[in-house]
Amino acid sequence: MPFYALLSMPQVCSSLTAGLCATSLATPSENDPIPATEQQPEATHVTLEVGPQPQRRRTHRTSLTKQCLTPLRAWALEHVDNLYPTKEDKAYLAMMSGLTEKQVHNWYSNLRKRVIRPLQNELS
Repeated sequence: MPFYALLSMPQVCSSLTAGLCATSLATPSENDPIPATEQQPEATHVTLEVGPQPQRRRTHRTSLTKQCLTPLRAWALEHVDNLYPTKEDKAYLAMMSGLTEKQVHNWYSNLRKRVIRPLQNELS
C-alpha cells in the first residue's frame, strides 16, 4: 500500500498528527542546541496536506538584459545558416554583450535547442 493511501485512513492521520503535536510541544531540555529563550514559539496546531499538489506552470526567466541580448541576436540573424560561433566570434560577442564566453556558448546552445530545432521539426 503506498504511503499516500495510508494518509487517507482516519486512524493513521490521527496518530500521525498526535505524534507531531507531541514532539513539537515538548519542553526544552539542557541538551537543546538553542537556549529556551531563543527557541521558536511553540506550535499550536499542525496542518497536514493530503493529496496531489497542484502543478505550477513553469515560467521562463532571463537574467540577461536587452543590451546583452542585442549583439547575440544580431549575430544570429546574420548567421542563420550556421549558428555555431567560432572561438573568436564568442570572444567578440562576450566583449560586446558583457557576458562570459561560457554564457555566450550556452545562449547559442539554448537558442538552437529551444527555437531552431522545433522550427525544423515543424517544417519536416
